[in-house]
Amino acid sequence: MAANTQPVPNNLANPSGVQFPYQVITTSGAITISNGIVELTEAGASAVTLALPDANGLILMISSKTAQTHTVTIASGLHGLGATEDVATFSGAIDDCLILASVGGYWVQVANVGVTLA
Repeated sequence: MAANTQPVPNNLANPSGVQFPYQVITTSGAITISNGIVELTEAGASAVTLALPDANGLILMISSKTAQTHTVTIASGLHGLGATEDVATFSGAIDDCLILASVGGYWVQVANVGVTLA
């Protein structure tokens, strides 16, 4: 039997080589990507906005990398519910995280750690 001579991937953490769009937020403002990973890194609490998704089937992960109570205001609210669920407030712990998916022209929550929606 011949030995396996397949090359070892350079990046074992991501052997497929897929890289997601990435945005670092250093000051209050807008999230400009609608698919990928967003890191909130402002030394103070960021107030950021998220527009409606531009397609269905997108996944957006927003993660806090500073111990601040960042807020994300979501256009039209989750599931299009408006002001009843349009502000995501991070608890102030590093690695608080909100994962959203785009469905039917709106953002829906997939999961969160340390984030309150109101």
